[in-house]
Amino acid sequence: MEGSYTGEDGIHNARKQVVFDGSEGWNIWAASLNNVERFAVNLDAPIKNINTALCSHFKYLSANQDEEHFRWSLSQGVYKQFVIFIDKSKATTVAELKTWLQSNPITVEYELAEPEIVPYTEEQQETWEKIKALTTYKNITNITSTAYAKVVYMRDNGLDVYETKQNASKKYTETSEKLAEQKMTVDGVITKVSDITSKTDELTGEVKTINSEISTVKQTIEGWSSELKNTGGNNIFYYSLDFWDNSNGLEEYSDTEIMQNSISQTGYVLNNGSAKQTQSVKNGFYTCSFNYKKLLELAVCQVKINGITYDLTETDWAEFEQAFEIKTNKIEIEFIGDTDNSLYISDLMVNVGTTKLSWSQNANETRTDTVTIGKGIQVNSSAKNTYHRIDADGNRTFNKTTGKVVNEATDKGTETEELVVRGQAKITGLLIQKVSDQVWINSLL
Repeated sequence: MEGSYTGEDGIHNARKQVVFDGSEGWNIWAASLNNVERFAVNLDAPIKNINTALCSHFKYLSANQDEEHFRWSLSQGVYKQFVIFIDKSKATTVAELKTWLQSNPITVEYELAEPEIVPYTEEQQETWEKIKALTTYKNITNITSTAYAKVVYMRDNGLDVYETKQNASKKYTETSEKLAEQKMTVDGVITKVSDITSKTDELTGEVKTINSEISTVKQTIEGWSSELKNTGGNNIFYYSLDFWDNSNGLEEYSDTEIMQNSISQTGYVLNNGSAKQTQSVKNGFYTCSFNYKKLLELAVCQVKINGITYDLTETDWAEFEQAFEIKTNKIEIEFIGDTDNSLYISDLMVNVGTTKLSWSQNANETRTDTVTIGKGIQVNSSAKNTYHRIDADGNRTFNKTTGKVVNEATDKGTETEELVVRGQAKITGLLIQKVSDQVWINSLL
């Protein structure tokens, strides 16, 4: 193949050919289109440049084209997933696709991200050793062969590279011409650099002025302080468990490891159970992404996107990314686990389009160090062992340690466990007040 060469350790291949004959582990890739079904398979070696790939049966098009073609999909940050869009008259299930491939094997050739070294066979190794043992002599070298052999005289240019005399002369001429062109280009660049330098000086002054005006935004509300870290953005899904149909599946969680492997610095831990969130959206293409780490190798951890299940198997931090099409105006994502504390999840993001976006909060949700606004408002006190929630069904203050309601606003007033009044209190006709070192109780009736 193009770019391949022989070396001491074997044949070095810069490109690779793969034949798909139906024996591979194919999966349905996201939802189907009107005319074509989409199938994907993982390659052993990732691709370097998707634009130079070739396919014997399909042309390369974008993901939303409703006709037969092929493309590549990211898997854990590299392109190693081959996707075909095949007419539904040929296959709509994995079994039908494999049957079709048995009669119509597909050949795919692509450039490897890392060169592949194929060791010599015994016969090839023997031939290589004979080639290395060849010796040439000054002026005349006699070569005897029992088979036809085409011999081209090569010369050592001093850089461990051998070339023919004709090639060397041609390259010298080409190099001279390129040097002349490059000199003209360099002269033009020098002029442009001078212009850019003067503009850069002006911009530097403006940047210094802007930097001096930037500061950390802080809010202080009667003893509660909140440093704003992120505002709502492009995320269709909510972080707060208030928005999840949670059957002991997810638990809000954050520690040093999650903070070091996320933008949001918050996450979940997956337990023995499931948690599902559903959002209504316009029909079209969407992408789901998140970071995860499997904590228990034998545990079964999965994510289900609109009924399609994906296994989460990586025991080191990895990125999950999956594009899909919506035709029912609904996105449903469910996390499933069979063991407590089996998986970390962070930076869950669902956005419009087939390209993953960087994590941001939902436009209707705000999370800071002490304030959470989502389905209700929660404010954590930085001075007391309490937090306050304002929900549709009431206004309550909780003890952080016990989780018990210690104060609740009702339609008639306040219900509380303890009441401390430092001045005076009026209770159902009684006036209780402190006078000097005495407490007086008087009737107001």
